[in-house]
Amino acid sequence: HVRVPRFTCTNDACGRRIFHASLGCADDGSKLTHRATRWILQRLAVDRMSVSATAKALGVGWQLVNKIAVQACCNLVYDSGDHLADVRIL
Repeated sequence: HVRVPRFTCTNDACGRRIFHASLGCADDGSKLTHRATRWILQRLAVDRMSVSATAKALGVGWQLVNKIAVQACCNLVYDSGDHLADVRIL
């Protein structure tokens, strides 16, 4: 568990009122770090653990583990623009 400082903007022209510090090890607004995401993917793919068992080992809900795993897999596949460049027939 990590707590980051929160800041309040008192300027009326500011679009947001509350800001928080960013961490280099996690994306803004994410619940888990990049390391935890990599650990989840390794447990699911390499160790063939279930989503439920992975969530229990990490101490979070299975919905969060499932969401993080699907999002990370999509990022791995679709962040590269040429992932289907040599495919001719499906």
